[in-house]
Amino acid sequence: MKSHIFIIIVTTIFLFTFNSNLLAQRPGNIKKQFMKELNLTDEQKGQIDAIRYGEEKATLDMRNEIEKNRLEIRHMITTNNIDAALLESLTKKNSEIQTELKQLLVKNWLAIYNLLDDNQKSIWTEKFDELGHLGRGKMNRGKFDYGDFGRPGMEQRMKQRSMRRNF
Repeated sequence: MKSHIFIIIVTTIFLFTFNSNLLAQRPGNIKKQFMKELNLTDEQKGQIDAIRYGEEKATLDMRNEIEKNRLEIRHMITTNNIDAALLESLTKKNSEIQTELKQLLVKNWLAIYNLLDDNQKSIWTEKFDELGHLGRGKMNRGKFDYGDFGRPGMEQRMKQRSMRRNF
């Protein structure tokens, strides 16, 4: 009985320690640490928040449009009522929207970059190179590219990928 209690206590301590280490590495915490390293002024923080708000609002609309198009495609396939012209049109629209999303990310990255002083720009580019944003940073170079694993929303993206592969 005592050994069972001891095992439960050790397991509980291990799980709490393990979970706290995972939380420390979450992207939100990395982002907070990154912003702290930049030593931003209040004015810069406000401008960056405004840029991010605009980006998030625009990307939500675009991603919703992509999802609506994907839903329409799935509906055509599941009902076995495929309209080739509509399928091509929806696929083309999704590709165009994805291109717009990527251009928006680059545009906002540059907008934030242009708000920074020279020291902050150095930190900004170094961190983005390490983290792999806007390209294949150091974390993703080589054979250990884990893709979306560990990122927020990974389960939904993996589910979407498997759905796309099914048709």
